[in-house]
Order: sequence, then C-alpha cells, then structure tokens
Amino acid sequence: MEDDGSGLPEGFRPGRSGLGTQIVTALVQDLRGSITWSRRDEGGTRVTFDARLRPISGTERRGM
Repeated sequence: MEDDGSGLPEGFRPGRSGLGTQIVTALVQDLRGSITWSRRDEGGTRVTFDARLRPISGTERRGM
C-alpha cells in the first residue's frame, strides 16, 4: 500500500508508534507474516506485507 502524504517521521519504529500501527503489526504477526514500512522517494509511505494463509477446508466453507 502507498500514500502520498507527509511520510514517516524521523526515527519511526512500528512497535513504538500509534495504536493503529501496533494493531496492524500484531495482526500480520498473527498471520505468520512480515511487514515493512518505508518512505517513498516521491514522498509518502509504502507498506508491504506478506502473510501465509491456510486453505479453507470443505467443512469450514459450509459454515460461511
């Protein structure tokens, strides 16, 4: 995800940032994934994440 806002503040550390950033980081970790936060050269922020999702079995699909 990218935006063209003011970018990350100097010294940005996701684990010591606002509540929203902490929630997103924890959610990605719960999904056994990784997340990176970086500044865009054009200004703004780029957030990249990967997560390992489990396939849905036939039993779980019926309950949806």
